[in-house]
Amino acid sequence: MTALIGPNGAGKSTLLALMARLERLQAGALRFGGLDATRTPTRRRSCARTPRW
Repeated sequence: MTALIGPNGAGKSTLLALMARLERLQAGALRFGGLDATRTPTRRRSCARTPRW
């Protein structure tokens, strides 16, 4: 399990939305687990997001 913590406005929710492909990456690269998150098929990635309350 990995936790992502930081102050308000640091981009935690945006990062998770990019990893889950809920938003499109506009610049740069996003990699996790050694895989390019924008090109790796969904079934090969492991990512979950919980709703904000």
